[in-house]
Amino acid sequence: MKRITIFLIVFVTAICILQAQTSYLNILQGVQLPKDSLTRVHLISNLDRFLQDTIVYNQWVNPQAKEETAMLLIELKALKNTEKDNIQPYLTNILRIGKTEYMVQVSFMSVAEGEPDLQAIFNFMATPHNNSFLFASPLLYNTASWYSTREGYLTSFYQDDANAAYVNKSLEYTKQFDNMLGASRPTANYYCKSCNTMSDLLNLIGMPYNKTYNGKNWIMINFESDNQRFNFYTKRFFDGKEVDPHDEFHSRAYTVVPKDKRNRFMICGCAYIYGGSWLISWEDIQKRFKANVDYKAKQDWLKLYFERYNFGVSKARHLLVTQFVNALIIQQVEKEQGFSAVKKLLASGNMYKKRKEFFQVLEAVTGINENNFNTKVDKLIKDAMKKI
Repeated sequence: MKRITIFLIVFVTAICILQAQTSYLNILQGVQLPKDSLTRVHLISNLDRFLQDTIVYNQWVNPQAKEETAMLLIELKALKNTEKDNIQPYLTNILRIGKTEYMVQVSFMSVAEGEPDLQAIFNFMATPHNNSFLFASPLLYNTASWYSTREGYLTSFYQDDANAAYVNKSLEYTKQFDNMLGASRPTANYYCKSCNTMSDLLNLIGMPYNKTYNGKNWIMINFESDNQRFNFYTKRFFDGKEVDPHDEFHSRAYTVVPKDKRNRFMICGCAYIYGGSWLISWEDIQKRFKANVDYKAKQDWLKLYFERYNFGVSKARHLLVTQFVNALIIQQVEKEQGFSAVKKLLASGNMYKKRKEFFQVLEAVTGINENNFNTKVDKLIKDAMKKI
């Protein structure tokens, strides 16, 4: 009788605590919760607090996957910061993984015109710790059997040993460009041979759905935590392919140039020099320009520059006057002033939205402004073509 009484007290207490501790998280009817009452209470109440916490590196994050989880929580934080105040989290699934761990799935939904509107789905690993649970991105769990290569602050994970040569070559370019750019941001690269779509990549990290990426099928995607960069690649990006140093330069430049200051056309122009484009070398890009652009005639280079005139083989495999001119400018600046001056150009901002500010930086570094642009650029082009 005493044992039954104790059991009932614990059971009733567990139900009361469970109801009291889900001030944010909704539990859908039919979800199979853990049978053990205390486990159920700890798991649900801790998950509720974990999701409510506005601090990315909060006390409920499993320290063994701190950065991987922070990456997910930053995406979750962005979701919460949208104008839709009625977004609510719903516990939609719990799976037991092994003896003590669980995989929990939380769906974030809002109501639009009386209809449910799915915003995102997140999966988290739940691991018991000191009578509570810690939560983590399932990324490390999903890639536990993968190969890995680590060189200082750079780590690459790949499923198939056949891709080792690609991974190692990619790391070579990364170190080369980091040395040039002064980059040292810890970076993890994931080459997923079983991922054919972007949705596969999102599922790998624990975000099987996010309305932000709905309908998109990029061949790669990257995310950031406060302390680390994560790059994820589908099979279409790398398997059976040659490493494209152009893409590598872009990726590393983004780790040193703040997002609000990036001039992606300058960065791309710099990538022309050191990585070519579409696996076409910088020398061959110049030869194509010489053969396909009437540079000897009087041209309005400023107009062609901002209209992004294409002299490539197609619209898809474009080569743009914009990046070409930027490459020539960067080449001269590096020769005369060093790469530190080039970095100022890479951080000259959005030249379309902040055209005035862009030309202020360009003139300060090179002496080129809107009034003398055509004259200065025409000389740069003609001098370059004499050497081809």
